[in-house]
Amino acid sequence: MQEETEFQYNKFAAELITSVELQEPLEGTFEGACFTHNDDSWHELTHIVFSEDTNAVESLKLSVTWKDQGEGTSKGCLKVVLVNGPDEVISEEVFGMAPHHWQDQEIEFSASSRLVNSFSRSDSYRVYYKVGSGGSNKLFIKQFSYRADYE
Repeated sequence: MQEETEFQYNKFAAELITSVELQEPLEGTFEGACFTHNDDSWHELTHIVFSEDTNAVESLKLSVTWKDQGEGTSKGCLKVVLVNGPDEVISEEVFGMAPHHWQDQEIEFSASSRLVNSFSRSDSYRVYYKVGSGGSNKLFIKQFSYRADYE
């Protein structure tokens, strides 16, 4: 009788553990663009939207292959913003200024990051770019991708 009870308990515990495992990662890719906005405004690159029942994000990984116009002052940059509806919750510039030559860069925000641990139900992330003003500034993005692990 005790063996049967232990088996039922273990089966229930396994079902409980399974129910809190992470969902399939949310992934996306943006490919190939040359932005020539000659201003210091932020423009949306992509919007990372989760299902309505997403409770928490465990990590957010961003990757980019990019460069600027190749000479002069580097002004191009990217930022990721945690938003709730129209409201900005947290904003963080990522990767620094765009390099003059093609470069692959990657950053991962873990559960200890404010950008991740401040996520709540119905939040999303928006990624923005800025080219910069003054002259012939350009921002080339060969590829931008993201991966979000969540529950």
